[in-house]
Amino acid sequence: METGSENSVRLENAQKYGKYGPGIQDFYAMFQPLYSGDDGALWGFESLLRFYNTLTGAIPPETIIPIIEARGCALIAESVILRETTDLLKRIDALGQAAKGSINISPNQMRQRDLIPRLEEHMECEGLLKENLVLEITEDCYADADATVRFATEAKECGFSVSIDDFGKGYTSPEMILEVPSDIVKIDKDFIQKSRRSDYKRIVEPLAEYCRKAGILLCQEGVEEKRQLELCKELRIDIIQGFYYSEAVTANQLMKLAQCQERTEIT
Repeated sequence: METGSENSVRLENAQKYGKYGPGIQDFYAMFQPLYSGDDGALWGFESLLRFYNTLTGAIPPETIIPIIEARGCALIAESVILRETTDLLKRIDALGQAAKGSINISPNQMRQRDLIPRLEEHMECEGLLKENLVLEITEDCYADADATVRFATEAKECGFSVSIDDFGKGYTSPEMILEVPSDIVKIDKDFIQKSRRSDYKRIVEPLAEYCRKAGILLCQEGVEEKRQLELCKELRIDIIQGFYYSEAVTANQLMKLAQCQERTEIT
């Protein structure tokens, strides 16, 4: 674990590096596997942007993303995460298996009128179904509810899948599920990690029932213990994400999971 002084040095280096801007070689993706709550099969993955440079070392997303956007490097990061996501989707598709890849959408991206046409063109060039790319609307986006609804509506109309991320945190609310067209609702990890069993059931059970009736898949983030998994299964949660099955992995490691359809369980 880093000490406070070590973290301060890394932040200082990040700020210095921000004067020049990150390059495409500094970005890469890791992939968090998503599993079916029904049979435990690999359902898909979430693509996670990572950054490493010899000057700064590894910098967490919450630190580097403001630098990326301030220095006009967001398109570079977007191109990396999109390329690596679709490359992995094609590799899984070549196995004869179906999978969905999720990418996070930031507030700045959401406001770009040409984002969805860019994504649409990329998917068509790669010969992939647009529905297999999940656009994950991050919690910060919900501060602008009208823009979120417009973006989700356009994305759905173009054939992409849409996910509401971090439900129950910050700006999210039950009204979001009613107002934002979506295919997946992802419950924030604090619900499963910090709530008592009875409180979790009281809150999530009616949500799960509503989502089933509405044809929306429900995903629980942050599942790290067997008892948490069992609770998700009891409530028939559709998708499981968390370290109980697997931490974030490389593309090659995820391909091994896809090939054998086995999970790495932490006991």
